[in-house]
Amino acid sequence: MVHSIAPESEEQKSIFLYQLAHLPETIKKLEEKVNTLEVAQRRQLDLRGFIEHLLAVERDLKQEEKFLAEIDRLVAENQRLAEQFEKERTRLAKREKELTEIYELLNTTLNDFMHLESVAKLASLGDFIHRMEITVDQFGNVMKSRRIQGA
Repeated sequence: MVHSIAPESEEQKSIFLYQLAHLPETIKKLEEKVNTLEVAQRRQLDLRGFIEHLLAVERDLKQEEKFLAEIDRLVAENQRLAEQFEKERTRLAKREKELTEIYELLNTTLNDFMHLESVAKLASLGDFIHRMEITVDQFGNVMKSRRIQGA
């Protein structure tokens, strides 16, 4: 089949010239439409960015789980230390009470001795020493003392 080139009619030529004359205006409108589409596309969901964001959220959740486990461990350690502190505080309060009682006994005996007259002090010095019962540990610390009544 052979195509023959038919002479263009005047109407076709005028349509072509009309389109050619309005070509810059048409290109400008097309560029505006492309820009509008690009802006609209930017507003649409970016699947790649969305997936990357979801992966980042998953990493954050895993890290949060590690942090929660660390917090639980630290809370348990804090509880253990608080209990240990309370035991030590109780032990020290008991020791303080014991030492205060010893001090009061020694102070009372010394006060009784100091209120004696000079001659009576000399006469009762030997008796004063025997009136005290003192328990001393291996390092020379007074562990327990009590006044012996009636001696």
